[in-house]
Amino acid sequence: MRKWVEFNLRHPKVVLIALILITIASSFGVTRLQFDSSTDVLMPRSDPIYQMGERAKLSFSDSQTFIISSIEASEGKNLFSGEVFSHIREMVLELREYHEFDKAVEDQRLTKIINAGGVSISVPGKSVQISGGRTEKSSLEAELDAEFFGSGSESGTEKSQKVSNLEADLDKEILGLQTRASENEEQLDIWDLNTVITEERYETPLRERNLYDYSNYSGVSIAKIRASLDVSAGKVLDTVILRHGIETDEQLPLSKSEFQKILEGFEDIYLFKSFQIIRNIIDPVSGEDIRGTKTELKPVGLLEKVGNTWKLPQNEREFEEYRRRLVLNPAYESTLFARNSDAEISSLGMSVIFRLQRKYDRFMEYFWAIMQKYNQRPVVMNTMGTLVFNKFMNDFSQNDLRTFMPLVILIVVITFFLNFHSGRGLVLPTLTVIFAMLWTVGLMGLWGIKMTIMTTILPPLLIAIGSSYSIHIFNQYLSDLHLLHEEGQREGLLDAMSHISTTVFLAGFTTFIGFMTLMVNQVTALREFGIFSAIGTLFSMFVAISLIPSALMLLKLLPLKEKQANQEHHHEGNWLVKNIVRGLSYFMLNFPKLIAVIVVISLGIAAFGVSKLTTETSPSTYFKPDSYIRKASSHIGKVFNGSMLLNVVFDSGRKGGARDPEFLRYIEDVRTFIAKPEHREKYNMLHTTSFGDFIKRLHMAMNADDPAYYTIPDSEITVRDYLEIFSGEDDNADGRADAFEPVVDKDYRRINMSIRLGELDGRLVGTAMFRAARDYLSEQLPLMPNPGGYTHKILGEPMNLITLGDYIVSGQIQSLILSVIIVGLIVFLLFRNLLAGIAALIPISASVLLVFGIMGYAGIPLDMAKAILSSIAIGIGVDDTIHFMNTLRKQLQSGVSLREAIRMTHRLAGVAIVYTSIALIFGFAVLMFSSFTPIFHFGFLVSLVMIATTFAALLILPTVIYLGNWQIHEELNWKILQKLNFRRFLE
Repeated sequence: MRKWVEFNLRHPKVVLIALILITIASSFGVTRLQFDSSTDVLMPRSDPIYQMGERAKLSFSDSQTFIISSIEASEGKNLFSGEVFSHIREMVLELREYHEFDKAVEDQRLTKIINAGGVSISVPGKSVQISGGRTEKSSLEAELDAEFFGSGSESGTEKSQKVSNLEADLDKEILGLQTRASENEEQLDIWDLNTVITEERYETPLRERNLYDYSNYSGVSIAKIRASLDVSAGKVLDTVILRHGIETDEQLPLSKSEFQKILEGFEDIYLFKSFQIIRNIIDPVSGEDIRGTKTELKPVGLLEKVGNTWKLPQNEREFEEYRRRLVLNPAYESTLFARNSDAEISSLGMSVIFRLQRKYDRFMEYFWAIMQKYNQRPVVMNTMGTLVFNKFMNDFSQNDLRTFMPLVILIVVITFFLNFHSGRGLVLPTLTVIFAMLWTVGLMGLWGIKMTIMTTILPPLLIAIGSSYSIHIFNQYLSDLHLLHEEGQREGLLDAMSHISTTVFLAGFTTFIGFMTLMVNQVTALREFGIFSAIGTLFSMFVAISLIPSALMLLKLLPLKEKQANQEHHHEGNWLVKNIVRGLSYFMLNFPKLIAVIVVISLGIAAFGVSKLTTETSPSTYFKPDSYIRKASSHIGKVFNGSMLLNVVFDSGRKGGARDPEFLRYIEDVRTFIAKPEHREKYNMLHTTSFGDFIKRLHMAMNADDPAYYTIPDSEITVRDYLEIFSGEDDNADGRADAFEPVVDKDYRRINMSIRLGELDGRLVGTAMFRAARDYLSEQLPLMPNPGGYTHKILGEPMNLITLGDYIVSGQIQSLILSVIIVGLIVFLLFRNLLAGIAALIPISASVLLVFGIMGYAGIPLDMAKAILSSIAIGIGVDDTIHFMNTLRKQLQSGVSLREAIRMTHRLAGVAIVYTSIALIFGFAVLMFSSFTPIFHFGFLVSLVMIATTFAALLILPTVIYLGNWQIHEELNWKILQKLNFRRFLE
């Protein structure tokens, strides 16, 4: 370490220029950062539960894109009125443009906006080959449509055979798959985890993005743009304006940046519409039911469609007829409508399912703008779903960063000023923490690592860590200022900085190890956090021991008169900190046994609290009770029976088995069992949907809509006939009507039953509830009558959250044990003293036990954020321990008694330890301003950890050493230690 300090002092300008250049380069990476708070980025890709969930998406589409909205009349308004339905229709018309792409219309809209602003397309977007399940209508598909809807001159058998052949050809054209050698050859089993799935499942726009040239922009107003557009495009314009927060007089010319936001917004929307990102939308206006005749079953609208819109009821009689059609289908309750306690329809519902995308963030900005635009009189809307959770988590994460950064920097700047009272003592440490933070975050951006709810903690964490290193180094400079005047600036800095740099290196290295132990955790976000917090710690250490000595070498020495020049001087800080340290030293040296008794009793009480710890990974618990998410989740749970889906996939064991009435009835029996009131109340399983809903409705439609026929038919032939004559759309030509895709696979072998979970009577749905529901189903389903020996798999987002909870607990235990062992071993090897290795573990272990005990008593669950508590407690908390022990060893080596050595160590290192802890405590306390409950708790608990480790280092550690008379400066003469010579890294 001395050699590196010497290099800095010999070449200070080179070092500083290099640090500045690296920081500038890192800043480019910061601009490339992306946010993603979905559970998809948290789960390890190799996990069997995750793998099964992904395969379920292949078979049944991605049910996690399911979004549900409740629609109620505003106060004083009538739900079944022309005003309310006209409002809903406007929203539906705008949303359905994402489901039914009209290229000519959208091209014309873009052209009009381009012309209005006088801009041009500099690089046209190239056409993209269609991927995923949906395709533009090709000649083969057109031919297939002709077979379905043509004259029907061929026999049913001939037609069916030809359709099958055409579908096989279409599969080859769309997916590049090879047709089977034989019709009887078994299909690739995607449910076998040994089967590698290579099919591209993500939808892509029809073309790449246009690049626009704005150099010739001629100021244009919103009013002029609106006048050039059709009425529907004007609604889209309102959405774009709302999404980008453009606030200006519509008659005034837009600035270039404002116009650019509008045009780029329409470009975004064009691309989303081009692949019809909305797969399906079920709403009170465009919703469809089923009508049956002797020869046909077909979808019919709840409202009559006239052109591109729907004819609304005009009077009470027509609304009454609408209500009659609405309640005719029992499956629509809790989907299209909900009743109040008086059995009256009090809410209408809208469900939207999207096509599979790698990321929905950009689209959700526009979708949410649409929802907010229409969430006004005469209606009140609550919208929920996994994508809504993700959007709010991303928004809150970005807001947290914008809040954290200035606050934590302000706090450390104030700490630096209070400690050092000088310009250089303020500027140099501040630059150090900012440089190291930018290096780390920039590296994340350059490597394409996304910011999650966990990694948003990184910037304030690194600033807090870096501030502690800077305080240690600059504090040493002030303490040894008299030596610099006596020995000369370079020699004095070399001696002072070499000693403290060794301490900082030890602290940084052990913190690095503490964070790296998170690599044993299977949760992807925790592994990424561990890697980059470890890298950031090294950056913080490196910048601190490089920038500050180099800069001090170029600056003039502070005059001694400012620091009470004398040989015995040491920097004691302000009177409060000085007296705190003196008081702790006096108490420890005079009452060591009392301290030991208090500590043992406290830790015993804390250990019992640890047994009360629980885990929590449900996204809904991330939000505070007064947040929109919690309020909307509670409302949706009450009105529409929740928005979190637990999926049970039943396997009939054979192709076509989903048409077997016995199999269908078995699933209906399961649904009846789940619907029991006690299960609703105990497990929050509020509603189920399955393929049986469609079969029962088809059966009822074919029997004059007689409710008595809302049952599973007795004959498999009847079920086959119903499916054969049902004329629902099959957008991707896979043999299933689009409406069937979420509930049955294309081979009609497996059926997906969705169980909707939601809040009930204020009882929050969390990981414990998910686990209880999963365990109960796993226990009870095998006990139910199962004539066909059918099997099942329980999948869905709740299963991922349960798995994450298991990984968090196991990872916490593993990382805790590993970090304790490694830190103890490192200290032992560096000090060459067994007692030193043991002593280093005492304060941090006591602090971890104390904080986890408090969590248990306070009912604070162990979640994603708090899974890193032990790593921070050990990694950062050990810094104070090492600083104390290194100074104590130096005092003991000078020949003083153990009591005097402890007193001098308190005097020399105590102030720096307290100040670094203050910087860390207040730096982490900033996290208590977070929008997320787990991060709020994390900020509080880490601050508590820092307080605990500080008192442990200044009280518990010296108490143990003093009572045990541990001579930690005495070194073992083992040959292996001399051969390894770890100290060469410190020289």
